[in-house]
Amino acid sequence: MSDEVLRVVTDALTAAEVEQVVPAGAVRVDGTVEPLVSWLRVWDWSPVLPEMLLDGFGPLLAAVCRLRQAGPLAAAAALAGAPDAGATGCATVLQRLVATDPGAWTADIPAMLAALILPELGAFYLAAAAAAVRRPEAFPAGPAEPVLAALALSRALPAPADPHVPDAGEYAGRAWSGLLTFVWRTGGGLGGDLLAVLDRLHAFAELLTRPAAAPPIAATPAAALPPAGRAAGQVRELPAGLLESHPAVRALDCLLDYAAGRARGDVLDLAAAVLAARGGDEAVAGAGAFRVVHALLTGHDDLLGEPVSAWRELAAGPGGAEAASGFLGYLALVTSMRPVDRTAVDTERVWWTAALEAGLPPGALAGAGRFAAALPDEVWLPLARRSAAHTPAQEDAGRVAERAAAHPRARDALLLAAHLLTRPASEGAYDGDVRRHARTLLRAAEVLPAPERPAETAQLRRALVEAGEVDLAGAPSAAG
Repeated sequence: MSDEVLRVVTDALTAAEVEQVVPAGAVRVDGTVEPLVSWLRVWDWSPVLPEMLLDGFGPLLAAVCRLRQAGPLAAAAALAGAPDAGATGCATVLQRLVATDPGAWTADIPAMLAALILPELGAFYLAAAAAAVRRPEAFPAGPAEPVLAALALSRALPAPADPHVPDAGEYAGRAWSGLLTFVWRTGGGLGGDLLAVLDRLHAFAELLTRPAAAPPIAATPAAALPPAGRAAGQVRELPAGLLESHPAVRALDCLLDYAAGRARGDVLDLAAAVLAARGGDEAVAGAGAFRVVHALLTGHDDLLGEPVSAWRELAAGPGGAEAASGFLGYLALVTSMRPVDRTAVDTERVWWTAALEAGLPPGALAGAGRFAAALPDEVWLPLARRSAAHTPAQEDAGRVAERAAAHPRARDALLLAAHLLTRPASEGAYDGDVRRHARTLLRAAEVLPAPERPAETAQLRRALVEAGEVDLAGAPSAAG
């Protein structure tokens, strides 16, 4: 190694020689030609070179240090002055630039944002910086400043409009959500800025506690409609069908991620309010329901209040039946996952029973079908039968019917299958899997001795015939 070093580190340089190649006021020079390419190599190796090899290179190291420190700001100013500044292609340029030297590019966040001028460039830059957060030299002053800057940009920029075409709003959201995910999960801190960050996240997420805005009427004059491209932080009501990349949904997810393991009752209360107002919105439910259910199973039994009242409140909002069904499905899903930190013993039975007693609208119990992969038979069968009587179109209906088919002596199983047979598929045909498993159940019940055969066997036969299994219309082949 010493021979190679000596070939690069030749004779000591005078200040005049360095000034000729790297003038004092230069912020950009061609580092691909000699002698600067070799000088830059000296700079790269300087932290590990013996002091005797660096004797006499003080002017060179000072000049390259000055050049390297000025580089990111100069590049930022050049980007801001480009004809296509703000185009999404600049995001790729900034990502590559930041990745070359994250320490230099994240050393002074306010100066960089000032040099970039445009909020779009600021969003691209902060997303590129966030992508380098795992590099040890990145963010020497800590992550709080870029998080707050990115949150401010998300408030100022229009919310992401297309999940397939990232825009500035998408990049701003990626920046703060990526940085916060790293902070929460590595135990890093935001210092005295934590409360400010949480307040801004709450401000975004609380928009989801309001019912969805009604869609505009086609005949409404254009002047009466909200201006196109309104910034995410300037709206009072959000529409239904939000993207997962919307700042409000991202903020809720970040808050719930922060609350995990911290017993943050205020965050869980917020999530419960969001579900009550927007539980039928898939992106919102995906962000909140899983964590709320997990909290119910891990010691926060009173999080949503009295169960029957909570179901009624959830179903009373826009898309109430879908909201209730979705939450019930998440309750089943988390139960089937058997979380290791679970402390509550009977939560799912209590909440499923409460849903049956709450007088929910038609369709609200479809999510109960997901319980087919959870709970013991003696708990599952009566609750599943009641749920199918209320909402025949159960989710995972084939699996529900398959599990019921294993219990030909149980009246609840026979009635459950009969209820499922009234579930039409989207094109009007009955579910083939349900019919197949129902026939299996019927055959198993009909071969039982008459004293052991449930009276509901005849009801299941009739339901199969009405579902299209006309070959069963004849007399049953019952064993005596």
